Amino acid sequence: MVVEMDRQVLTELGTSRIGQLTMLPLNRLEIDLNYGRSPNELKVRTMSRDFSEAAAGVLMVSHRYSLDRYVLMDGGHRCAAMRLSGYTEALCSVYEYLSIENEAAIWVLCNRFRKNPTALEMFKAALVEKQPQAIAINEAAKEAGCIIPDGLKAGQHRSPNVINAVGALQAVYRLGGKAGVRDTLVLLLTTWPDDRDATMGNMISGMAMFLSKYRDDITLPAVGHKLRLHRPAQLLMDAGVQARTYKGDARTLIAKIILNLYNSGRRAHRLPDKFIDI
Repeated sequence: MVVEMDRQVLTELGTSRIGQLTMLPLNRLEIDLNYGRSPNELKVRTMSRDFSEAAAGVLMVSHRYSLDRYVLMDGGHRCAAMRLSGYTEALCSVYEYLSIENEAAIWVLCNRFRKNPTALEMFKAALVEKQPQAIAINEAAKEAGCIIPDGLKAGQHRSPNVINAVGALQAVYRLGGKAGVRDTLVLLLTTWPDDRDATMGNMISGMAMFLSKYRDDITLPAVGHKLRLHRPAQLLMDAGVQARTYKGDARTLIAKIILNLYNSGRRAHRLPDKFIDI
């Protein structure tokens, strides 16, 4: 497994560094929360009840030589469970002289196919890794007056300008680039500044789809003027009803609803339906 990970690191990150197997004290291992995450306490307790040292495998660690710090890139839950079970050291694959970008990239590599990391956690790691797409999306969100958080605690209320739906933002970026992300968020927030439903994933995706078809034919204030009398929750509900009736794609249905609202009451300068073949 360690050899296979070294091969993946070489293939995907372009570095030929190989982790060296070493026993390290558990109290020397730490997590960098710039890209990693704190272990889930319930999961750690569950793991520790029937903990098997053999099943723990090898922890992946970066040795930050200048500070003599050992940072976990993979195995945070296993490390915490070992501590709780009374272990004092663990077998680690130690990489030397990695940049923090390399560390974040390895964290993403290790967690890509696991169900545990959230989209926000993966996005945060991509920012630390300095992936161009993540940087562009984050910059566009800031330009629109939005914040992409590290995460929200259970029961914590989200403000309209706090964007959790990073998956939707990534889809918008693929559709319209950085400008598409910025324009979509600006239009949603200026139209419904106090409504957090405005920046839910389907609303973001639907508005982006509408703009991808008509951005050269409209102005953002004109669209906002027609939409602000209608609440996002109603648009989402109408799209849900249509999706069950016509089996359509949610973002396309919301985009068509926006088109119809924009055209309502207009005798001239109506937008054509560009969704006929979708």
